[in-house]
Amino acid sequence: MSFAIDIRQWKTVAEFKAHLLAHDPAICNWVQGLVVHHTWRPTQSQWRGRASVEGLKTFYENQNPPWDSGPHLFIATGSPNPADDGIWQMTPLNMQGTHARQCNPTTWGMEVVGDYMEQPWSTATRNLAVGAVSALFAWRGLTVTEQSLKGHRDCNKTSCPGDAINLDDVRRWVSDELNGTTPPELITAQSPILAAPRITQDKATRYILNRKPTPEYNAHDLSVWIIPAYFALAKQTGVDPCIAIAQNIHETANFSSWWSQRPRRNPAGIGVTGEMRNTKPVPEEVNAWAYSTEDVRWLKGLSFPSWQVAVLAHMGRLCAYATKPAERTPEQHSIVQQALAFRPLPLHLQGVAPTLEGLNGRWAYPGTTYAQRIAKIATEMVT
Repeated sequence: MSFAIDIRQWKTVAEFKAHLLAHDPAICNWVQGLVVHHTWRPTQSQWRGRASVEGLKTFYENQNPPWDSGPHLFIATGSPNPADDGIWQMTPLNMQGTHARQCNPTTWGMEVVGDYMEQPWSTATRNLAVGAVSALFAWRGLTVTEQSLKGHRDCNKTSCPGDAINLDDVRRWVSDELNGTTPPELITAQSPILAAPRITQDKATRYILNRKPTPEYNAHDLSVWIIPAYFALAKQTGVDPCIAIAQNIHETANFSSWWSQRPRRNPAGIGVTGEMRNTKPVPEEVNAWAYSTEDVRWLKGLSFPSWQVAVLAHMGRLCAYATKPAERTPEQHSIVQQALAFRPLPLHLQGVAPTLEGLNGRWAYPGTTYAQRIAKIATEMVT
């Protein structure tokens, strides 16, 4: 039994489109859509281009029963050798592939190289994957629906193409691409903390309200006081308010946690350590504790007199993590100094997080996927 394989590489979406236009789409009349997968293994760092495609062919042939074809396309970005990036073909597009059981007879299979159980696609990966799907749909004359563009998990019981991939977003991105609209930048653990605002104030407010925050905070609180404070401090610190607001949402369970409620107004677990005590702290420490009538104890953590002050403490602390003291502008230095007066940040931690990933294990402990969780919320906000 021979394996259906025709290894090809297109470095760009434009090259792939040119290839498709040189062929009659009637050769793929059996195709009614596409199924998105992730390889899980190999990861991006393990991808070796042609060698990886050939290795996967061997892997598929060794299945029981052996496969006589595989997925059609592999989308690779961030490879150790940039020459290995691009759109790779395994099974010819005009032939039925093997990738999603009952979906095989009517769909192309596209594998996005990498593990996306916790980390979403980068912007580069998204653009290449969406570009490839859009090119195929335009060539074949397909429209984007839940039936025509699926994830592997829509065909079989599996987590593929990864828990971090929202298929509704993928469908919207492909639709936007087909309509000539450029999808927004994605936010990942590798995204910088200092950046121009990726969202508007209205969009941030709507996102929070759609997540149904606690009745403690209503649309007026958000749109008049809290969100504008983040955007005002963004101008002074350079911190993207989208990142900070996403962190707030994560830390406070969308403004519903005890620490986020008045009179504490703690936006990001600042000073919250889990420590408790039965006796009232001494006067010089009382601001670092808050009394819980429910627990009938004092809990360790900061409270703030207003959301303007709370946001300053939050944005200044993020700026301190993102920048070294010598790198700061006078405005950044002033805000960081005020923020760290509430809770100091050791010098060795200042500047360790120019990207979100630097917060892992530092802002929250153990926090091994802390940045990824914030990035996921931030991406939902911008898309």
